[in-house]
Amino acid sequence: MLNNLTSPHEYPGKLFVVEGIDGSGKTTQLGLLAKWLSAEGHRVFVTEWNSSALVKAATKTGKKKNALTPMTFSLLHATDFADRLLYKIIPPLKAGMIVLADRYAYTAFARDATRGVERQWVRDLYGFAVKPDLAMYFRVPIDVSLDRLMARRVKLKFYEAGMDLGWSTNPAESFRLFQGKVLDEYDLILCDCAPNLMTGTQNALYASDWYCIPMQPDFLSSIGLGLLQDRLGYLKNELEFKIRCLGVVFTRVRHWLRYHSETMERLREEKEFKRLHFFDAFIPENIKLAEAPMESKPIALHDASASGAEAFKTLTAEFLRRLEK
Repeated sequence: MLNNLTSPHEYPGKLFVVEGIDGSGKTTQLGLLAKWLSAEGHRVFVTEWNSSALVKAATKTGKKKNALTPMTFSLLHATDFADRLLYKIIPPLKAGMIVLADRYAYTAFARDATRGVERQWVRDLYGFAVKPDLAMYFRVPIDVSLDRLMARRVKLKFYEAGMDLGWSTNPAESFRLFQGKVLDEYDLILCDCAPNLMTGTQNALYASDWYCIPMQPDFLSSIGLGLLQDRLGYLKNELEFKIRCLGVVFTRVRHWLRYHSETMERLREEKEFKRLHFFDAFIPENIKLAEAPMESKPIALHDASASGAEAFKTLTAEFLRRLEK
C-alpha cells in the first residue's frame, strides 16, 4: 500500500488544505485566501470535498433515499477524492499552481471513523493521496458551528447531522453528538512541557488526559523516573489530577552501547515500574536527528529515509494504537 501522505510531494506547485467540522469557517477563509493570492498574481485552483461529477448522481440518489451505509459512504467519498486528485489536484500542481482544497483525506479519517469504519482501513484506502504542503485545522465549539449553520439554513442536512446513525431524532441534538465525535477524531493536542513540575507543567498536566515520559536509558534518568512517578502520584491523589500515563519512550538510544540495551531491559522488568507501559519503539541518537532542528525542520522533512524518521513513524503508530485501546 502506498503511503504518500507521509512523504513530501515532488510537484512544483503547492497544496494547501483546510479542515474542520461543518460551520467552522474554513470555506469562508479559504475563499478569502484564494482572492488574495490571485490579487497577488499567483495562479490558484480551488477544489471542494465531494464535488466530483463521477459519483455525484450516485451520492445524491443514495442520500435522497437514506440508503448509504457507513462503508458505502466511505467508498463513494474515496472515489470522489481519487477522481479529483487525478484530474483536479495533481495537474495544477504539475503546472506550478497553488491548489487550495476545502477538506482533504483527513475529513474521511474523522467522519468515517465516527461512523464506525475501521480507522486503519480508511487510512490505507487513502494511501495514494498527495501530502499537502500545509494543512490548517479550524476548531470551533459545537454550538458556535451549529448557530452559524442555522443562521443561513432552514434546517440541517440529514448526513451532516449524523441522522443516519440513529443517535437522536432531533437534528440539532444529533448534530451535536455526531460532530462532537468528529471533533474527538480530529483533536489530538501534544503539549511539550519543560523537564520539571513547575506551574506551567502542572497546568498542562491538569488539562490533559494522558502524559508520556521521554527518557534516556541511563542511571540518573532511571532514578528520576521513580521520583517523577511519586510526584505525579501526589498530584493525582491530592489535587485530583485526572490523568493517566500513556507510556515511557526511550530516546537518544545508542544502540551500539550494551549498557543502553541492558538499562531498557532492566527498567521493563523492575517491579517498581510494572504498571508503566514502555513503548517498544525507541528513538536512536544519530546525526540526521541532530541536523533537523538546525534547519528548523522535522526529521520527516529533513530526511524522511533516515533511521530516526523511521523510528518516529514506528513510535507514532504504536502511540495511536495505545490511544485507541
